[in-house]
Amino acid sequence: MILPSFNVPLISTPLPLPQRPARKAHTHASFKFQGNGSDANAVDTVEFSAGPQASRPESHQQHLERLQRHAQTAARLAPNYSGRHYAALVKLADGTEGISANVEASRQLTLCDLRLAIGAAQNQWIQKQSQHQQGPTSLPPVKTIYLVSANLKDDHPIPCADCQEWLASPICPPDTSVISLEKNAAGQPPIMRQRSVREMLPLYKGRTILSKTNRPMADLPVTFSTLANTHPPDQYPSLSPKAARDLMDQAQNAYLANRSLARDSRVPTGVAMLLYPSGRLITGARVDWSTRWHVPADLATVAAGLTRKSPEAPADENGPSPKPEKIQAVAYYGDDTQLPPITSLGRIARNRGSAETRILTIEDDTLQVRTIKDFLPELYRDGKGKTN
Repeated sequence: MILPSFNVPLISTPLPLPQRPARKAHTHASFKFQGNGSDANAVDTVEFSAGPQASRPESHQQHLERLQRHAQTAARLAPNYSGRHYAALVKLADGTEGISANVEASRQLTLCDLRLAIGAAQNQWIQKQSQHQQGPTSLPPVKTIYLVSANLKDDHPIPCADCQEWLASPICPPDTSVISLEKNAAGQPPIMRQRSVREMLPLYKGRTILSKTNRPMADLPVTFSTLANTHPPDQYPSLSPKAARDLMDQAQNAYLANRSLARDSRVPTGVAMLLYPSGRLITGARVDWSTRWHVPADLATVAAGLTRKSPEAPADENGPSPKPEKIQAVAYYGDDTQLPPITSLGRIARNRGSAETRILTIEDDTLQVRTIKDFLPELYRDGKGKTN
């Protein structure tokens, strides 16, 4: 199916781009630019120049124009099982670029646009270095990331949790800019939004704390984030400090009981998970099948625990099915400095949990109770970009 061209004010140049004549006087236009500087919620009107010496905002516009054309072409030509037509353009610190749409060659295993674009940029840089005997000793970091959807159908082209895991890695410094073209109100030009990786992942960048303690669990102070103290009526009941300590104590027991089984892992981890509404508590540990592939403790626990029958399930197997249990809280204890795993939070929020699922970790001998939304302010859910 051939997608039509989308007539939006910001991306309005027909294909191919016409040759622009040089002008002595600059022509100016306006568009909405959201998230300028440290205030991610601010919306400013920014002028861009269409003259021969383009200012930085025009450069952003040109990148997004080119990227959206790439996304539209990929939507027309490439297999796509999810129906989500995204594209990303990545610029490294030295200016090397990589561009890619999401690749869905099979239903079971797809490759996201952002990770492919990062890999493409890095390989472009490596190819340039292969022509020289001597040169830099490490890859340049990611400087800027551009994100679009082919038709602006989704409100926010938010990276999935797997891609945000890459943003949390050393290849993306905290000040890396993420610029996306996003749908605006009806009849309004699209919004170009800019934020930093630090703003997208406030609790991950530069973190080196293990979720462990040498003190008795009963002695740990418990701190609740603002979001964890908020209890929507249609979500989970409050979690008391005692319940939080009990849950973390079970996670510690799972960690200690499974250390012998996790001898091949450099980051053994135990988790305890509280289900709602049954109040069941299930525990599990990280499983490492090889140095390159493992099953996170929380996902292994979900798979094992949710397949067991709830006490509320009817005795008659042919009777009405009970409502599926939800994940109310997850406690993490272990040797990984990035607990909880970003990829796990994305999967939990999209399936048996929510953005309000409580996440428990230990930091400096304090038991911290937060929500998934605290860790991932921008959360990709149910195949649609939504900021929860």
